[in-house]
Amino acid sequence: MNAHELMKQDQPCVYEVRFSPVNRNIIIEVTKEVADAVESIFIAHLRGQKNHIPARISQLQEDVGLGEFILPFSAQWGFGGCIHASLTESTVLWNFDLPKRTSSFGQEDDTFFNALFERSASLQLLMHVLNAIEVRHHSRNQLLYIDGIKSARGEYGCVFTVTLSKKLCSWLLAQDNSSIESLGNVIKVAMIRAYQNFSVFGISQANEISFLVQLESGSKFVHLSCPGNACGFSPHDRADEDDNDGYELVPHNLDTPIQQFTLLAGISELSRYMLDSEKKFS
Repeated sequence: MNAHELMKQDQPCVYEVRFSPVNRNIIIEVTKEVADAVESIFIAHLRGQKNHIPARISQLQEDVGLGEFILPFSAQWGFGGCIHASLTESTVLWNFDLPKRTSSFGQEDDTFFNALFERSASLQLLMHVLNAIEVRHHSRNQLLYIDGIKSARGEYGCVFTVTLSKKLCSWLLAQDNSSIESLGNVIKVAMIRAYQNFSVFGISQANEISFLVQLESGSKFVHLSCPGNACGFSPHDRADEDDNDGYELVPHNLDTPIQQFTLLAGISELSRYMLDSEKKFS
């Protein structure tokens, strides 16, 4: 799959990303055929074929201090077995259950951040593999392309980019004020609910203003912010306002996996809301 082509034309869906506000999980949904292709790439890794996976695993283990990477041949895989696989009638769901923070100091907090980095690093590897997979046919189109995920400690250590597809942007341009307002609300709620999992002290009415969603009727552009030093997403400065092509959202000051997963929870609501609205009127 190619991000640039996704901006210009429809492409069959390889994966969907969504957030469960009840379980506070990030979920990657794929067909069984795509799940088999992912397993085949890891089998190639086991056989010593070059696909960059071994280097990425060992580099993440060294840089972030992670343990064993469990290969995707069981119900729990990834670093620390943090990805929980489940099946529906026709799809495979890979669930990243986001850890809950119970302390802001000492060993408990170290355990919390280690668990977050396990998930961030596992997501990095999974998206690296998924973005290399091509599918010929699917009843739906790819709407979001998640790429460039980093999993490192320190400034800008957890950046990633998001490409919005041409189809998603065309849909955004067609929405009225009411729909845009509703979409902005669900994106903000998703970010707040994800962040609540990561905050020992909860979220007060005062710091809710750190969660910002900027959307306008008749525009395809999205701006997101979450707690941090000007932390969020904005459209790439080369995005063209005069067409309905897709474009790339670029990160600002994503320093921690808390910010990474908070923004991912929010951005995933873009595609879910579109799919739900299309089902409603089909």
